[in-house]
Amino acid sequence: MCSAKDSLGYVRELDLSRNGLVGTLPSTLGDLSGLTALRIGENTLSGPLPLSLTQLAVRELRYANTSLCAPVDGGFPAWLNAVSSHEGTGLECAARDDRSVLETLYRALDGPNWQHSDGWLTGAPLSDWRGVTVDDEGRVVALYLSGNNLSGHLPAEVGNLSRLRSLHMSGNSIVGPIPTAIGRLSRLEELNLAFNPLGGEIPPEIGKLTNLSYLRLQNNALRGSIPAEIGGLDKLEELDLSQNQLTGSIPPELGNLSSLRRLMLQNNPLTGAVPPSLGELSQLEYLFLSGNRHTGRIPPTLGNLRHLKRLSLSFNELSGRIPRELGRLANLEELGLRNNLLTGSIPRELGGLPRVEYLALGLNDLTGVIPAEIGRMSRLRSLGLAQNRLTGTIPPDFGNLTALRNLDLTQNRDMQGVLPATLTALVQLEALLLAGTKLCAPREPDFLEWLSGLAEQHVPRCGAVEGSVAYVTQAVQSVDFPVPLVAGNDGLLRVFVRADQSTSESLPDVRARFFLDGAETHVVDIPAQSATIPTELEEGDLARSANAMIPGAVLRPGLEMVVEIDPGGTLDPALGVTARIPETGRAEVAVRAVPSFDLTVIPFLAESDPDSSVLEHTQDLNAQSDLFRDVRSMLPIRGFNVTVHEPVVTASVDPHSVLRETEAIRVMEGRAGYHLGLARKTVSVNGVADLGRYSSSSVPVPDVIAHELGHNLSLYHAPCGGAQGPDPSFPQRDGSIGSWGFDFRNDVLVPPSTPDLMTYCDPPWVSGYNFTRMLNHRVAQGAGAAVAPGTGAAAAPGAPTTSLLLWGGIDGEGNLFLDPALVVDAPAVLPSVGGAYRLAGLSADGRELFSLDFEMPTVADGDGQSSFAYTLPAQSEWSGALESITLSGPEGSTTLGRESDRSVTILLDPVAGRVRAILRDFGGSAMPDATAARSAWAAEGLEVLHSRGIPDATAWRR
Repeated sequence: MCSAKDSLGYVRELDLSRNGLVGTLPSTLGDLSGLTALRIGENTLSGPLPLSLTQLAVRELRYANTSLCAPVDGGFPAWLNAVSSHEGTGLECAARDDRSVLETLYRALDGPNWQHSDGWLTGAPLSDWRGVTVDDEGRVVALYLSGNNLSGHLPAEVGNLSRLRSLHMSGNSIVGPIPTAIGRLSRLEELNLAFNPLGGEIPPEIGKLTNLSYLRLQNNALRGSIPAEIGGLDKLEELDLSQNQLTGSIPPELGNLSSLRRLMLQNNPLTGAVPPSLGELSQLEYLFLSGNRHTGRIPPTLGNLRHLKRLSLSFNELSGRIPRELGRLANLEELGLRNNLLTGSIPRELGGLPRVEYLALGLNDLTGVIPAEIGRMSRLRSLGLAQNRLTGTIPPDFGNLTALRNLDLTQNRDMQGVLPATLTALVQLEALLLAGTKLCAPREPDFLEWLSGLAEQHVPRCGAVEGSVAYVTQAVQSVDFPVPLVAGNDGLLRVFVRADQSTSESLPDVRARFFLDGAETHVVDIPAQSATIPTELEEGDLARSANAMIPGAVLRPGLEMVVEIDPGGTLDPALGVTARIPETGRAEVAVRAVPSFDLTVIPFLAESDPDSSVLEHTQDLNAQSDLFRDVRSMLPIRGFNVTVHEPVVTASVDPHSVLRETEAIRVMEGRAGYHLGLARKTVSVNGVADLGRYSSSSVPVPDVIAHELGHNLSLYHAPCGGAQGPDPSFPQRDGSIGSWGFDFRNDVLVPPSTPDLMTYCDPPWVSGYNFTRMLNHRVAQGAGAAVAPGTGAAAAPGAPTTSLLLWGGIDGEGNLFLDPALVVDAPAVLPSVGGAYRLAGLSADGRELFSLDFEMPTVADGDGQSSFAYTLPAQSEWSGALESITLSGPEGSTTLGRESDRSVTILLDPVAGRVRAILRDFGGSAMPDATAARSAWAAEGLEVLHSRGIPDATAWRR
């Protein structure tokens, strides 16, 4: 063999003559994009020259003294005539029929390893070939091969299927460029090659497909520019090129697509301006250009898109003003312009958009006041204006936004003033985010009662507090940002007596009376102290306040309090010391009742590692153990119950594996409450947790355990120590708790400068912001549920039934994976309906036996990794019919067959219903001495569940 390369390493000449070669030529020869000379004469080669050669600028081609023939179709004759130095056999191939094209397709795309290939390469009619549809004359009109484990290069011969109308090959592993020959499919109406690792440029020849209605090439690795020729496809209704590596600007010619309803170009490094010509797409309903690098102004012509429902231009570098013309989009439901460089004021015309539910304008440089007209958007559910330079206050007209659930004005530092009383009409509002503004809440009781009912808020009270004040604290408390209390837990009453002028008088007697339903339930007398009465609020010194422990039995929802200062009247009235708090009536004490906090701790041991030190931490472990000191001190829990699970032997004790298997055990065993997988430290990550859900993993360190459980209780990170994805609404930029805490363990105050529990800084404490968020989460979602659906909402445990364990996720490289499915006896655990991910079980003939649409759980500290586990009640027909399970999502797809490279064996104690081991073999073969091992396990009374992919007949009979 002789080859010559240029200075960049591209093969320019390939000489394989007289090499004893036999067989046919591969279509991958067309991948040698720099090839100019090919010499393969005097070999025992036969069959057609591959059509992929037509993609090359070959100047010399020699194949004499072989049995190779030249195709007579696919534009090959014209290409061959253009080769300046040609020495061949003079043989012409017979015209290809559809059967021979499909045979070529099968061989090029690794047909023997397809998930389903029934009928292929047999003498059966093409209509009996899996995924092939033919017309009355037996000609191929459609190929449905999505999610079928196709791999390799799409051969140019596909261009010879002259009657093809639909080509669906999404969710496979097809690589290389899209062949230019695809432009010969003049009848093609649907082309779907999405979710493949296709590379190269989009061939301009696609512009010849004048009958095309749907072009879906999203989630590939396509590069280069978008061909202007696509603008000539006047029947095109959907164009999706999102999630690729496309560069350059959007061709103005796309404005000629008069039938287009969906244009999705998001998440590409596209640059340049948004073409004004897109405003001519009169039928457009969805325009997604977010996550690109567009610059310049938003074209006012977009206001002409009268059918538009969703407009997303977020995460670009767009500048200038928001065009007032967008106010003409009467059918718009979502408008996303966040994270750009937009300036000027918010156009009042946007208030005339009657259907908009989501308006995202945050992370820009917008100025001026919020237009009162926004209050006319009656369907608005989410309004995001964070991190701009807005001024003024919230318009009273916002009281008309009765559908609003989320209002985010975070970090608009020039916004100030009193919140309008009309906001109390927003009965559906869940989050009011005002951190980094000077907005404040009026002190009217009705307003404060409404404010305290929001799931997420951190709003200061207006005006300085005058005179003496009092509050009850548990972990943390603030005069300006009151923190609710957990019912049943002890609290510390602090009464801050203040005088109007300096005095040498000592702190007087104080009496506090507590009421429930109008009846007095508790009285505490605090004797006079030697410290002098201060003139300012001094929270940082216990000696400067009158303090008393309030038993948890007193702290119940609906509690009211009256504090009498100097009840004996010994002080000079001229000192101006407040005699009663409140001046009249009773002060409400915000107390929330929460269910018990049930935690199952699962110690994990590595199968190949003798280190069992984690068991030292779980021996005699209970709720009062030192391992949970930070959980008891900082988390809003009451009725803390700890159950220690039997040790589980597993292949790996890295945090992600432990989390995945902890969640699987939780759903399999159907036990109540939160689950914590505990393992010794083996990597730099100390723990991970499912955000807002019920499973976490941690090393046996108190503050790490509390941190991960905080994630379970809906907390994001706080900004200190490089913590990933900090909560943008966290009120202190340095991640500190911001107000005074109290440590009941040591009876000491915790300074406001202390890092929050959810930072990566030490030593931590909990902020009032995060304590309130956790408490509201527990009240809203419930706690201690045995089985939680995909949203994390609590649900009562159901009865165990024969179910299919479906588990998998996203690995460290961003790829989807599925663990082998298992037949288990477990309560049903199903995701909430809807989401970007889909699980589908298919029979051998392609019939869908089940499907689940869901959102992938968010794993805090997960660095993009995630996992899920569901138990789906099984149908009797699945035993013999289930052939494959496919997981698909934005990352692509993966299919689990009867044999996979993820063999798993679970050992189960059938009496206790507890998992004792999860053993894996990633090579796909059976574990060494598997038969003997299973016999030994059975002798110990353990039930063995084994799968290499899809459960076999034995598993269904258990």
